[in-house]
Amino acid sequence: MYKTHIHVLLVEDSPSDASLFCRIFSLSHQDGWQLIHVERLDDAIELCKDVRFDVVLLDLSLPDSDGLDTVIDFHRAEPDIPIVVLTGSDDEELALQALSQGAQDYLVKDQITSQLLMRAIRYAIERGQLFKQLKDSERRFRGIFDQTFQFMGLLTPDGIIIEINQTALEFSGAKLEDFVGLL
Repeated sequence: MYKTHIHVLLVEDSPSDASLFCRIFSLSHQDGWQLIHVERLDDAIELCKDVRFDVVLLDLSLPDSDGLDTVIDFHRAEPDIPIVVLTGSDDEELALQALSQGAQDYLVKDQITSQLLMRAIRYAIERGQLFKQLKDSERRFRGIFDQTFQFMGLLTPDGIIIEINQTALEFSGAKLEDFVGLL
């Protein structure tokens, strides 16, 4: 089930591109969706301190940030807000790098349709929620694993140690590095 109230942050310095995205957004007829536009990365990060956004549409070429640094800096400041990269460059390598740095999707501006943009927003939000659930599950697992009073370890199928819990480390007086890779 999709959320009905979605807050979208558009970070775009080009007035013509921003106008185009606002028009695409309004033509999509998504009731309860709100789009807020800023022109600078610093303004976006500052605004996120006061407003909860579900997704950010992030141009890679801004007055105060350029290229992958834009994704890296926003993701570092707001790791829980899914990022959809907007760019004029149809560069597959750049797209893969943006995704590896935290973006959920990568859209080329002159190829964007209303349907594509709405789908990218919804999918980015869904993937962001799944990633948050995964991080929460990992945190719970890590807490149980490290606080258990029994020796526990994680092994590869070949029996190689990849992780030892805190109890085993404290009892042995060794460091994790002393165990990792042992058979």
